[in-house]
Amino acid sequence: GEVFNNRRELFSNMIFLKIILSPESFVCFRWFICYPLEYVRLFI
Repeated sequence: GEVFNNRRELFSNMIFLKIILSPESFVCFRWFICYPLEYVRLFI
């Protein structure tokens, strides 16, 4: 449903940015909020 599609979009952004920013220790979403990778890994 709607939530699933939004989560898939977020997932794609996270993975994409994780690759772009590696080996940085932060993942930044398109709305410019950053989370430590240790925190983000809880969702992956």
